[in-house]
Amino acid sequence: MITNPVHKFIRVLPVNLLGVLAFLLASALSLFLAPPAHALTPFAQASIVHSRLATSTVASATNYIMVLANTTGSEAGGQTTAVLTFGAGYTVNGTPANITVSTACLPANYHIQGTSGTTTVTNWPGIGSAATGVSGQQVTFGSTALAASTLYGFCITGGITNPSSTGQQVNTLTAGSDSTSIATSFISNDQVSVNATVASTMSFALSGNTDNFTGNLSTSAVTNTSGITATFITNSNKGWVLQLKSANQGIKSASAGNKIITSANSGSITTLTNGTEGYGTAVTSRVDSGTAGSGTVAVDAKFDDTGGAGNKVGDVNQATYQPMAYANGPTDTDSVTFKERATIAGLTPAASDYTDTLTVVGSGNF
Repeated sequence: MITNPVHKFIRVLPVNLLGVLAFLLASALSLFLAPPAHALTPFAQASIVHSRLATSTVASATNYIMVLANTTGSEAGGQTTAVLTFGAGYTVNGTPANITVSTACLPANYHIQGTSGTTTVTNWPGIGSAATGVSGQQVTFGSTALAASTLYGFCITGGITNPSSTGQQVNTLTAGSDSTSIATSFISNDQVSVNATVASTMSFALSGNTDNFTGNLSTSAVTNTSGITATFITNSNKGWVLQLKSANQGIKSASAGNKIITSANSGSITTLTNGTEGYGTAVTSRVDSGTAGSGTVAVDAKFDDTGGAGNKVGDVNQATYQPMAYANGPTDTDSVTFKERATIAGLTPAASDYTDTLTVVGSGNF
């Protein structure tokens, strides 16, 4: 049987044409569906941390904008720039040199998602000290290759102003094939006022309420009482004052016809003389707290016999309170010890009821 070549061509042609059409269609689809050679992938994590979220805040060394990016474990590297595209609400300075950069503000560590603790922050390599380019809201910075699984950061310290309106702004950070969109929300006031009051405190105590002479009064020696210690605790920045007042302005005996042994009213300390009547009070010691920030204890010159010979007094021959000691600041424990001293003359009436009542008060200066 003879085969007609024309008929064979007609039968074969549709089959080959369909194959060609299928090949062309597959090639076209591959162009649309295949990923681009340099597809962008997100960072493992990226953050833009504003030190101030208040509207219209201008970036500075203290009001910086911290940029953080944590690379993935499959980081491709090869970066030559870092590009930050700010949301439309930001004001971006058009001069690259005015958009300054620093790494001094970076914390040593930062918390990132998926870690139980914190991750070390590494200075962004090649970032420089200012932007290298500006185009509208897009700011370009220098960069060198980023390593895998590393948290990088830098801070913008000038040239960027927060939006003037509250609400969300979306920024995009791109470095090489890594790119992440980062949303930030701005508010009108980002500061919380914290107020507190420390109440005034004052503690005053006397070591006792009876201070008898240690022996009978004598014409040949000065006789002392045992002494009373006054103690202060106060948070007054202006310190405290110790004052006293004598009820009898001397030691008085009812049985001896209300005889009063006293010293003459004087504005300075008095030296008692054996064989001459005299009576008064003297501060014999003082103790400063010594704690840093506390005040210094001082004794009024009229009553100061700290380190003295033991024969001087300040007279109590007055009807008003007299200051004995004071301090110029707070204390956790200051103390002052005072004693009464007396001498008598040969004609001083004998009696066992010579007495005086001293009212001693301590006050804080607030």
